[in-house]
Amino acid sequence: MSTAAHQLTQALPHPEEPVIDPESVPLAQRHLIPRFGDPRWPIAPLSQNPSAASQNIIWNRIPPRFRDSMRAAAWVMFR
Repeated sequence: MSTAAHQLTQALPHPEEPVIDPESVPLAQRHLIPRFGDPRWPIAPLSQNPSAASQNIIWNRIPPRFRDSMRAAAWVMFR
Protein backbone atom coordinates (compact mmCIF):
# COMPACT_ATOMS: atom_id res chain seq x y z
CA MET A 1 0.00 0.00 0.00
CA SER A 2 1.34 3.39 -0.93
CA THR A 3 1.86 6.04 1.71
CA ALA A 4 -0.90 8.20 0.21
CA ALA A 5 -3.39 5.31 0.25
CA HIS A 6 -2.44 4.47 3.82
CA GLN A 7 -2.97 8.08 4.93
CA LEU A 8 -6.37 8.17 3.21
CA THR A 9 -7.63 5.03 4.90
CA GLN A 10 -6.46 6.35 8.26
CA ALA A 11 -8.49 9.53 7.74
CA LEU A 12 -11.78 7.83 6.80
CA PRO A 13 -14.70 8.40 9.18
CA HIS A 14 -16.03 5.60 11.35
CA PRO A 15 -18.49 3.37 9.41
CA GLU A 16 -21.35 4.45 11.72
CA GLU A 17 -20.70 8.18 11.22
CA PRO A 18 -23.73 9.90 9.60
CA VAL A 19 -22.97 11.13 6.10
CA ILE A 20 -25.23 14.17 6.50
CA ASP A 21 -25.43 16.34 9.61
CA PRO A 22 -28.68 15.21 11.27
CA GLU A 23 -29.40 18.77 12.42
CA SER A 24 -29.66 19.86 8.78
CA VAL A 25 -32.34 17.27 7.94
CA PRO A 26 -36.02 17.53 8.93
CA LEU A 27 -36.89 15.17 11.77
CA ALA A 28 -39.25 13.14 9.56
CA GLN A 29 -36.35 12.32 7.18
CA ARG A 30 -33.56 11.62 9.65
CA HIS A 31 -34.13 7.87 9.44
CA LEU A 32 -32.99 8.12 5.80
CA ILE A 33 -29.54 9.50 6.65
CA PRO A 34 -26.93 6.98 5.51
CA ARG A 35 -23.90 5.99 7.57
CA PHE A 36 -20.41 6.22 6.12
CA GLY A 37 -20.03 2.43 5.93
CA ASP A 38 -23.38 1.79 4.24
CA PRO A 39 -23.15 0.16 0.80
CA ARG A 40 -25.79 2.59 -0.53
CA TRP A 41 -26.25 6.26 0.29
CA PRO A 42 -29.71 7.69 -0.42
CA ILE A 43 -29.40 11.38 -1.21
CA ALA A 44 -33.05 12.29 -0.57
CA PRO A 45 -32.21 13.74 2.88
CA LEU A 46 -30.17 16.44 1.11
CA SER A 47 -33.34 17.86 -0.46
CA GLN A 48 -36.06 19.80 1.30
CA ASN A 49 -38.43 18.79 -1.50
CA PRO A 50 -40.55 15.80 -0.39
CA SER A 51 -41.43 14.99 -4.02
CA ALA A 52 -37.80 14.83 -5.18
CA ALA A 53 -36.88 11.62 -6.96
CA SER A 54 -35.10 9.13 -4.75
CA GLN A 55 -31.55 8.63 -5.92
CA ASN A 56 -28.71 6.66 -4.38
CA ILE A 57 -24.97 6.35 -4.54
CA ILE A 58 -24.29 2.63 -4.79
CA TRP A 59 -20.69 2.11 -3.77
CA ASN A 60 -20.16 -1.37 -5.20
CA ARG A 61 -20.59 0.15 -8.68
CA ILE A 62 -17.40 2.17 -8.16
CA PRO A 63 -14.20 0.25 -9.00
CA PRO A 64 -12.62 -0.93 -5.73
CA ARG A 65 -9.38 0.99 -6.27
CA PHE A 66 -11.32 4.30 -6.35
CA ARG A 67 -14.06 3.48 -3.85
CA ASP A 68 -12.45 4.78 -0.63
CA SER A 69 -11.30 8.06 -2.18
CA MET A 70 -14.68 8.65 -3.87
CA ARG A 71 -16.53 7.83 -0.65
CA ALA A 72 -14.29 10.23 1.31
CA ALA A 73 -14.79 12.99 -1.29
CA ALA A 74 -18.59 12.54 -1.24
CA TRP A 75 -18.59 12.57 2.56
CA VAL A 76 -16.71 15.88 2.60
CA MET A 77 -19.13 17.42 0.06
CA PHE A 78 -22.20 16.28 2.04
CA ARG A 79 -20.89 17.59 5.35
